[in-house]
Amino acid sequence: MTKFVALAAFASLGLSSAAIAAPEAPARLLTPADAVYAFPQIQAQRFDAAETRLTAQRAAEPREPSVLLNLAYVYARTNRQGLASGLYEDVLALPNVQMELASGKPAWSHDLARRALSGNAAMASR
Repeated sequence: MTKFVALAAFASLGLSSAAIAAPEAPARLLTPADAVYAFPQIQAQRFDAAETRLTAQRAAEPREPSVLLNLAYVYARTNRQGLASGLYEDVLALPNVQMELASGKPAWSHDLARRALSGNAAMASR
């Protein structure tokens, strides 16, 4: 199963205010899964609302990489890098699943988590 992910590219885990979707990505219609994984809230930088949604979703899907990656992204954007790093480590402890970036390019969940931990990117899943 392919998961949908929107990658927000950042120079470091310090994170800039870059848009969630890759600049070259064509506009996509939001899917029901987007709402489940708080992509609209993250895209609008409504991090409190995203965190509320993702915390509830994590209770229902504690091993879902999209939930963990998005919640990690929210933590990182709200200056809680320790919590974000813990969730990226949790993703690495799960099976590696293929995800689709907003640009349509494939990516593996472990690669996304490793990139975030190394300070090269932060993820927000769709």
